[in-house]
Amino acid sequence: MVRFLYWLMVLIEMVILLMAMLIFTLTDSDTIALAADDFLAEYNITYEKMSGNLITGIDIHNLRYNQQMLMESATLHWNPFALSEEQINITKLTIKGAEPQVLLGMLEQLPPSQEGGDVSLGLGIVLNQVELEANPFDYEGVRFAHVHLGTGRVAIDTNGSIESDYLNLALDSTLVDLKLQGKIANNHLALDELRLMAIDPKVITQFVRNVRKHQRDNAVLHKATPPQKTEPFPLKRITVENFVATMKETTYSPVTMYQTELTAKHLRVEPQQHFAYHAKEAVLSVETNFASTKQIGQITDSMFHAQGDVITKKPLYERYNLPLNRQGLKRLPSTLRLNHEGVWVAINHNVEKLLVLNNSDFNVDLKQVTHRMAYRYVDRFIRIDSKGKASMDYSSDAVIDNHVDIDFQTSETKTRYYGTVGLNRVTNLPEHLVANLLQTTEASYEGTPHGLEVLIHSNALEGRFTTQGYEEATLALEGKRPIQLAEVIKNLPPELQEVSGELRSLSTLDLHESAKSRVDVTYASQAIAVETTMLLKSPYRIAFEGMIPPNTSLSRWQESIRWEALGKLTGEVVLHPNYYAIQATGNEVALEGNYYPKDEAIRQGVITVADQGVRMEGVLGQSLQFETSIDDLHAFSEIAKRYYRIELDRMQGRAEAQLQWLAEGQTSLRISSDDLRYGVLRGEILANVAIDPTQGVKISAKSDKMLYDDGNGTEQSFYDLTTELMLRGEDILIDRYAFRIKGNEYLNRIYATRPSILRYAEGIFEAKELWVNDQLKVTGTYDLNTRLGEIAVDARAFSYRNKEFDVSSQVALTIEAQQGGYYFVKGKLKLLDAQSSYEILGANVSEDSDIIILQEQRKKESSTLNKLQTFISIQNDKPIAYSSKDINIKMLNDLSVVKKHGKKPTPKQRGWRLKPIDRMDAASSDIQLVGETHIVEGYYQQEEKRFYLGGSNIYFYGDPTKPLLEIKARYQKEQYDIQIFITGSADDPIINFNSDPYLTQKEILSLILFDTTTSSSGTGSNTELYAMLGGTFAKELMKSLGISVDHLLLGEGIDETLSVEVGRKISDDITVIYQHENGR
Repeated sequence: MVRFLYWLMVLIEMVILLMAMLIFTLTDSDTIALAADDFLAEYNITYEKMSGNLITGIDIHNLRYNQQMLMESATLHWNPFALSEEQINITKLTIKGAEPQVLLGMLEQLPPSQEGGDVSLGLGIVLNQVELEANPFDYEGVRFAHVHLGTGRVAIDTNGSIESDYLNLALDSTLVDLKLQGKIANNHLALDELRLMAIDPKVITQFVRNVRKHQRDNAVLHKATPPQKTEPFPLKRITVENFVATMKETTYSPVTMYQTELTAKHLRVEPQQHFAYHAKEAVLSVETNFASTKQIGQITDSMFHAQGDVITKKPLYERYNLPLNRQGLKRLPSTLRLNHEGVWVAINHNVEKLLVLNNSDFNVDLKQVTHRMAYRYVDRFIRIDSKGKASMDYSSDAVIDNHVDIDFQTSETKTRYYGTVGLNRVTNLPEHLVANLLQTTEASYEGTPHGLEVLIHSNALEGRFTTQGYEEATLALEGKRPIQLAEVIKNLPPELQEVSGELRSLSTLDLHESAKSRVDVTYASQAIAVETTMLLKSPYRIAFEGMIPPNTSLSRWQESIRWEALGKLTGEVVLHPNYYAIQATGNEVALEGNYYPKDEAIRQGVITVADQGVRMEGVLGQSLQFETSIDDLHAFSEIAKRYYRIELDRMQGRAEAQLQWLAEGQTSLRISSDDLRYGVLRGEILANVAIDPTQGVKISAKSDKMLYDDGNGTEQSFYDLTTELMLRGEDILIDRYAFRIKGNEYLNRIYATRPSILRYAEGIFEAKELWVNDQLKVTGTYDLNTRLGEIAVDARAFSYRNKEFDVSSQVALTIEAQQGGYYFVKGKLKLLDAQSSYEILGANVSEDSDIIILQEQRKKESSTLNKLQTFISIQNDKPIAYSSKDINIKMLNDLSVVKKHGKKPTPKQRGWRLKPIDRMDAASSDIQLVGETHIVEGYYQQEEKRFYLGGSNIYFYGDPTKPLLEIKARYQKEQYDIQIFITGSADDPIINFNSDPYLTQKEILSLILFDTTTSSSGTGSNTELYAMLGGTFAKELMKSLGISVDHLLLGEGIDETLSVEVGRKISDDITVIYQHENGR
């Protein structure tokens, strides 16, 4: 525009010179031509013809510059009389067929004095009417088809001030169709309307490029020319009341801009400030195939600042087949900056549930997202930068950095987008899994409207996502290195923490219907191989199949488990919003339950082994509880043997079990049963087991009744059994134990409150210190495999007390387990102090049962005692006291308890009439007693009679029921001192009576029995009565001393001496009687 006005001023100056010549010469056109030739030649301007005069007007045809057509014709009408008013008045100027391109070239070639000089002639200039039409021309790649300029009266005073009545300019080009109309007053161009219609932005881009290149070329060409001072533009201000600009339909593939319109009110242009323009109100409306917007704002310093909403359209989503939330993205707040150099757009928004997926609840939320677009027309290149944060099911803090490049420098528009997505925090997955595998997770991507490739990286994984056409995609993931099991599964035993394997995943994704998408994952290690498949359909279901290899490294963890028996494991994991439902099966094993990842809890868990269910609850890493009711222990034990390398005796019954796994490997087990049969044991039990990896295994058990039955007739019942012990490595530390034995009323409770220490290794028990009743210490070893061993039982003072005994003794015994299941007990018992009130069996029984003599005895049954051999010495230095209802004595003992391994007696050995040595052999499988018991002092009480004992001895040489007797008793009555002597063997005793003063045998018995030495009865009858009563007395005395006699009768011999019958019961109905008469 500046150039245009400038060449217009030069043209006017030239016309004025011509008219001045006319004024002075007052000649016709030939005269004028003659005068103008020299002047025009100075500027290399020529013309073909000049005609007319001042009255009719001067016509100039085919005006040329450097032989180039400058204009086809120019008609000038001039009022010379205005010179009197120091004014040049051109009444009309008409130019047709102008060539602006040649005119501009001429202006560029004008000398500096002309281009930069003062255009003022010292006279005012008035142009009453100007009409200019230009021929079509091309300038810097732009085709100008039509240019028309028309003005009313234009006045330029000597100060350069310009005024005009009206000014019309119309210009049609491939760049823009321009139309303006207005007027000029005081160098102020006031336009009522300025219309820039059908602007072609692609042409603008090329036009600006060409102009800049031209300017650069000129700058190089005139580099040595010193800069010249330019005259200021004559217009001081330009205002436009109504401004309208529209843009042609333009396509930047794949975007097509259908309608673009910019309107402004009160537009102001400042020529003195590089033609900066301003507007208080401006509106931009854009309609494209993908979106539309209306931006409202103002123009400041040639920059349009506006705000508005970008309204997206359906074709945007259909074009890329993007399953996006149209409603959430429909209205996007934006800001706009626009000027003659380019356009800049910023969009800020948040979107909840960005994706719309069929049969899926997976989604992404965008927040604080900013899109910034920059487009400089000259570059023919659009850049869109996007940044924001995203949250999704598996990340609450993802950072997105996206870039889109649209390049239309060539005929084919190229679109490329690329960027990164970083997951600062991965959620809804186990924390240890995230920490080990998904640290610094980042994805970088690059794509076009036709496809996309994404590279995924984390500290342990890498992968690639690819899609062509955005219909389907594939995602391949694999480990950068072998993945350790401990990185996937938390709280693994140390033996499994180093196990590693190869992890791979291949997914085929349907980007429009996620239910058709499939994710396959494989993990192969020395411990287990797993293949999983997941369909992306809510709720997500992961089907898996696992195989334990033959030489699995799991055996290093638990050698006792038969891993090969588990075989193939198949199952499914269903990912619900708050929990995972897990189900797995394999052979006879099944697992189901719910896992809650937020608190790592397992609930409603059930493990089934061959129809035996185990309930499971708890929190991983803290506590897991297992409970089960076993109705058939035998079936359960058989199942256990199939999956465990374990040797179990026959097990029957039922039980309740609770197992709890605690943090740091601690485990507790509770077992209760009212009917448990295991091996030789049967009964009820309640046991608690606590396992601590650092402390050991603590066991507490309780049983009200437990029966030992070896199946060979040996039974023993135990009652009130309690114990607490600790297993620590090979050591067994027994804190306490107690139990009662049924059928033993004298030693029925065995216990220990003192800690005992045992050791068990490779089938060998070692008793370092096992306490019995807190006094007996048991030490030694026993091999369970060979059933051989040696155990020592010692006590400095073993005390035993009940209502009948109060015994304290030193104990030093050794028990040897020998080949063939035989046992040898040897050692010494030293009685330190003892009192007994034991009532000897049969004492105070005077009556004899019916006596039946038979020829044979019933054969004894076999007993476990047949394999027992003993040699135990029993001594006491101090007399021990024995008291009962009828007797009170003190005794010294020097005895040995002897028993050989059992032998089956021969037929000849049956019966009683045997030599002593034969008797010993025959009874060798029974317990033998050898030694002496000395009665120091005491008495025997029968009714009101007391018989004093002293200096008596009982000698044992085998059968403890058949000792040799040397018993002395005294009885004092009135002046009589009666001595009673019992000698011989228990089965052949000799009884004598003496008195001081002398009495006969009858008189002594009469005195003992009737407190008198005489009787009124006859002799015969008295002798028989004395014999009967005397036998009863002697039998009671011997029984009170512990000598087993079931029948004793004193009889009358030929010389009125007494005879003896001795008998012993061998069964309930059989008694063997021995008669001693007249010394035989």
